[in-house]
Amino acid sequence: MRLLYLADQVPNVDPAAGDGSALISYNLITSFSDDVEIDLLTFRWGPELPAVIEERVQSVTYLPLRPMRSALPRAAARAADIPAEQRRTSAGMRAFLAHQRGADVTLVHGPFLIGFAARSQGPTLFQAIDPGSFTL
Repeated sequence: MRLLYLADQVPNVDPAAGDGSALISYNLITSFSDDVEIDLLTFRWGPELPAVIEERVQSVTYLPLRPMRSALPRAAARAADIPAEQRRTSAGMRAFLAHQRGADVTLVHGPFLIGFAARSQGPTLFQAIDPGSFTL
């Protein structure tokens, strides 16, 4: 089975730079059986991708983040979360949809990625994390 995993940040267990979302992604990716081929899409911020994750996945693609100076007015205009607007870029959405063509199933992880889950094509799981995460 081929899994496309879209994570809202680099999966890691770094106690200083990580959070619960990064920890969940890390633990899921390292727990899947070897017959699950994983293509990881994420955003480059925080710690580097751990070697154990890099070795486990078939590919890693870093999607672009919108700069804060342009995400802030977009978030205000749309009544959206700033982190969601930082992640919701045209280039990122195109890359996401292109990667889905080769996937049997897609897992979208993180509440700020609801826009990606809404545009997803094919079998998709959306994993939102605890409400406390919205206070970031």
